[in-house]
Parts: sequence; structure tokens; C-alpha cells
Amino acid sequence: MFLGYAGVAFLLLGLPLVLGSGRRYLGNGADARLFIWSLAWWPHAILHAENPFYSHAVWAPEGLNLAWTTSVPALALLFAPVTLVAGPVAAYNTASVLMPALAAWSAFALCRYLTRRLWPSVVGGFLFGFSTFVLYEEKQGHLNLDAVFVIPLVVLVLLRFLNGELGARGLILRLGPLLALELLISTEVVFTLTFGVSVALVLAFALARERRGRLRALVLPLLGSYLLAAALTAPFVYYLLTGFHRSAFWGRPQAGDLLNYVVPPDFALLAGSLGPRLAHGFSGMVLGEEVFVGLPALVIVALWAVRRTPARPVLLTGLGILLLAALGPHIHVYGSSVVPGPWTLVDHAPIFDNVLPDRLAIYLVLLAAVVVALWLARAGSSALAAVLAVLAVVSVLPDPVGQEWTTAYSAPAFVTDGSYRGCLDPGEIVLPLPASYNTPLLWQALADFRFRIAAGTTAPTAPAAYGQPDAAYITAGHHLGAADAERVRRFVAAQHVTSAVVEGNESSFFNGALDRVATGQSAGGVVVYHFTSTPPSCLPA
Repeated sequence: MFLGYAGVAFLLLGLPLVLGSGRRYLGNGADARLFIWSLAWWPHAILHAENPFYSHAVWAPEGLNLAWTTSVPALALLFAPVTLVAGPVAAYNTASVLMPALAAWSAFALCRYLTRRLWPSVVGGFLFGFSTFVLYEEKQGHLNLDAVFVIPLVVLVLLRFLNGELGARGLILRLGPLLALELLISTEVVFTLTFGVSVALVLAFALARERRGRLRALVLPLLGSYLLAAALTAPFVYYLLTGFHRSAFWGRPQAGDLLNYVVPPDFALLAGSLGPRLAHGFSGMVLGEEVFVGLPALVIVALWAVRRTPARPVLLTGLGILLLAALGPHIHVYGSSVVPGPWTLVDHAPIFDNVLPDRLAIYLVLLAAVVVALWLARAGSSALAAVLAVLAVVSVLPDPVGQEWTTAYSAPAFVTDGSYRGCLDPGEIVLPLPASYNTPLLWQALADFRFRIAAGTTAPTAPAAYGQPDAAYITAGHHLGAADAERVRRFVAAQHVTSAVVEGNESSFFNGALDRVATGQSAGGVVVYHFTSTPPSCLPA
């Protein structure tokens, strides 16, 4: 079944990469470059006996604790063979195409366990793995958020324990590694998954009295699973705790609009012109596109809800809570705030203030996919079931042609043909300009970390030294004129910068200051400024 889902993923996401001209990666923004860097960093650090959890390659010389960034160590190690053979961009593209297929397969396994039916489970798996949530994160280049295949497997293991098919030891030995894997993919998802499981267990204890004995028996093995996960990821957990971030990364919660659940996002195949027109009135920071479930799936949920089943109270209550929580602190309808939502209860609590509410939609999508599979399994081969199943699948299909799913990237010959080897000594601290849009991270990854960079954007907040006025101004990409020469000198001295590398077509934006500090040398499409007392000439690589 995984191969079938992988074929669909290739048709929807891989073909634009293959058919596009030039060098391309999946995603339409700069965020993907962080994940390309991360996929390169972890195998590089391990092979060169460097500390992979704290990198001095970025924000040099201070460096950065990577536990509080989206550095996806588990995926970096999983796809390390591709990185080492074909490079980090190929590894990132491969991982990105496979993530929806993995998510669909894991959801299929959960649905198959619950329904014992093939085709209802295929549909349920598709609705989760190729949900608008996953495809939106694919489009944004967020590898940590489209890699959600662990979530259905966690639910599956918990259900097997509650059904008496697993003992305490069996639960711990399965759930512990799954939690460890997810922790090394996304700390945010581990937190929201833990919170979601806790709420679900409370609901089950309150609404499913016949399960209370088994729910009580779950508590200690569940704690044991988390202890095993912590043991398996001990070094990462250490850096996570020692670098604990107490303040909120985000200025305000990201949330959706009630109509987002039924109005297709602009990248959906069926969006047409209606979706984008309506979306202009939505209130979410990014228009809440992740929370789309689709009218056909919601109709199936409604049809299932009228049937009396043992799981109905828990699932319906969970769906209701998620429907409201994913909309954020205030429930909006077409841009107008109607009433406060349940998220107000935790909005400003520690750790919760770093959770974007609309990302809770992934749990809503999973519950909806499971309910769809359950209803289809009961409906059998009726015409209504077939029509609604097809409509539910079609409603989440993306438009692979009318939307820009890939980004063409370029890197100067200085990086791609190895010219940097003749210009920069190993381990130099380099100021790359422009220092924004994660471009320096891409250069560094392609150059196999030959040099360190006095820049980063690998975390929402920069290290303390880079919060100083000179550093903040220069690394933000501001124009550097003659009046900024002294600012550059102070920054170079404070951060021990030995060279600046300026992309050739951007040189006029920075040379007003740099030409007054050092002499530039052209090499491979860039201009190199050496700040050392005896600057070397750029020699052929």
C-alpha cells in the first residue's frame, strides 16, 4: 500500500520537480533551505566528530543550540545515505515527496485495524496523508510538520493496549521508540500530541465507563514509554532542557476561520476563483489554509454521528473540541470575531504560547479520516458511499499545475564548482551577504561546511551577541553605505569575522562600506573581502 501512496505523491509533488527547469526544491519559500541545511548538518557533524546538537557553523563564533530549532535530526539521519551520495537538496526533495505517502500509509494501518476493510482504509489513509494540512506544509517547505506519520502509529499502539492486545511491556517497547522518533522530528508535535492524548484519555474515562479499568492500567506504561523515549534521546533532551526557551517565538497566535473548514484553499484543485476570493476575508495569519477538511468529509462525519456506536461520544466530543481549538483564542467567521474559543484557556501558558492553534488541525484531520473510514466500512458498497468517498478524495486534491510548488534556487560558482577552497581556509568565519532568506545556509550546506557563517536564521531568535545593534543591522540585510564602514569594522572585530562573501549581483548594495574596510576580489560570481592582516589571493580550487 505504501508504494501506491508513494506513486500518488510522486505524481502530485515529484513531477513538478522533474519537469521544472533548473535546480529546484519542493516548497515555495525560503524555509526549505533551513531543512536542506539540517539534512546536511547532522551527517556532516557525526562524520567529522563534531557536536551535532550545538553547531558553531552558524551564528559563529557563539553558535546555536539546535534542540530549539526545527533541525529534524531523525530525518537527517534517515536520509543521510541520499545526502552523502546525491547532496542535501536531493535528500530534502526525496524526503518531502515521501512524507505524505508515509503519513497515508500509517493512517491506513490505523483505519485497517479499526475497520478490517481495505478500501475504506485506503480512503481514510489518503484523506490524512494528502490532507490540506500536509500539502500546505509541503508547499511551505516545512519538513518538520509534513512528517506526521508517527501520529497514527501512536494512536494504533494505544488502541491495541486498550483492547488488551498489548501488555505494559509491549506498549512501552513500541510507544517509547515512536515518541523518541517524533521528538527528533518535531518537539512541537510531541508536545501537542502529548496534550492531545491526555485530553483524549480524560474524555474516554468520563464517557466510556466500560474502559475505565484499562485506562487506569495505561497510566504507568504510558509514563514508562516517555521515560524510554527520553533515554533513547538523552543527548537531545539534555540540550533541550539546558537551552529551554521561556518566551514566545510568535507575536500572535496563528489561527483559522470557521469557513476554512469548507472553503478550499487556493492550492486545491477545486478551489477555482471562489476560494481565493473568500480567503481575503479570513482572519488567520496565513488564511488558516491548513484547517480545511472539506464538505464531503464533514457530511460523512454527520452521517456517522447519527449512528449509535461505543466510540461515538468520545470521537464526537474530540472532534468538537478540535474544531474550536484550531480556530485560536477567538472564533472567527469570515473575518469577524464571534465568541472566545477554548484556546483562551491555555493561550498564554508556558510552552502553549509557542503552539500555533491551526496546527492542531492535523489531529482533527486524523479523527475525520478515521470516522470516514468507519462510516464507509458500515455503508458497504452503496452508491452514496462511493459518491461521498470520491468527493472527499477529490476535495483535497492539490492543483499541481496552477500553483507554484517548487522553488528554483541558484548558487554562485564560488560554491558549486569549489572556488571557495582556493579563497577560504577551513573553518573561517564568513559574513555572507545578503544574509537573509536562508541563502547563506544553502551555500554552507552545498560547500560541505568548509566555512562558518556570521549569520543564521536557524531559530526565531538569534543568540545574544547577534542582538547587538551592529550585528542585528548587518545580518538583517540592510544596505551598507560608506557611513556604515565603522559599523562593519566593529562587527568584524566582535564576531572574529575573517572574510565577507558578497553575491556578485548584490555587490553594489554592500560595497559602499566594505570597500572602505578591505579590498574585494572577484571569484566565481561573488566578491570576497578578506579582513585579515595578510589577505590571501583567491587561487584556483
